[in-house]
Amino acid sequence: MSKKTLKMSWPAFDASIRIEVYDDKAPTVAGKIWDALPFKTIQSHALITGPMLLATAPVLTLARENLKLYTDVQPGECLYGAGSQNLIICYGGLTEPEGAGIWGKVYPEDLDTLVKVGHKAWANLIAPYGNDELNPLSKRNILVVCERA
Repeated sequence: MSKKTLKMSWPAFDASIRIEVYDDKAPTVAGKIWDALPFKTIQSHALITGPMLLATAPVLTLARENLKLYTDVQPGECLYGAGSQNLIICYGGLTEPEGAGIWGKVYPEDLDTLVKVGHKAWANLIAPYGNDELNPLSKRNILVVCERA
């Protein structure tokens, strides 16, 4: 069986990554995410937890599969926040002792792009309102497109 691949794209950043979907390790969550594709949402970034991208998904499940503490999550691992409906993508070391289920992993060759997107999303989040010189995307809604690759 060939592996399923989800593609996430950020048109404003002219960037995209691919994620291997873990049908075997998180069948319920991965299946619901896969079935919801394609969809568009708004990109956000964690404030305290560390280098973590967040995007609300049209996925409803309380299933908690393939659980891992945030502090043990590796860059590129993709989690689902059941309480928030967020697709969570880690791009560095996380600090909070919370946990979530891992439903996929970013392809190794796309990790550099993920880090660049993460830095841009973080800059957008913390930039002062209306300071287009500092950051032309300051406080803008950042579209993210999720689809089957």
